[in-house]
Amino acid sequence: MVDLVDLYAFHIGDMEREMFSFSKDILLKQKKRIEDFLEDRLILSLRDNFKVAKVKSGIDFLGYIIRPNYMLVRKRVVNNFRYKKTRFLKNDFKNNLCSLENAKKFKQLNTSYYGHFKWANSYRLIKKQEMENWL
Repeated sequence: MVDLVDLYAFHIGDMEREMFSFSKDILLKQKKRIEDFLEDRLILSLRDNFKVAKVKSGIDFLGYIIRPNYMLVRKRVVNNFRYKKTRFLKNDFKNNLCSLENAKKFKQLNTSYYGHFKWANSYRLIKKQEMENWL
């Protein structure tokens, strides 16, 4: 069985690709080969800010932070939802009333984020944001 705690990851710039290995040295060699290929064949270059890190620190992918034993929703996604919810409650939901059109728009927004959140380990997040009340 693979011990994911000892696995290293290498994120390749804008290409949104990850490489995995049990050795940091192998990933650094692969990085050199990729840089050479991009420069020679495609006349491109990688960013200078690359990172080789243990997988246990998490991989940022598609709005989630994926760790070996669990998955979290990316903080930016949660903050975007909070901002949109606050804006709705402040602007469109006055005197405990709102138009049917605004209620439908917010329900669509809430359902969309709920669908994203439910795939992660986010039970407490969903309860805290009271998302199920709007479904």
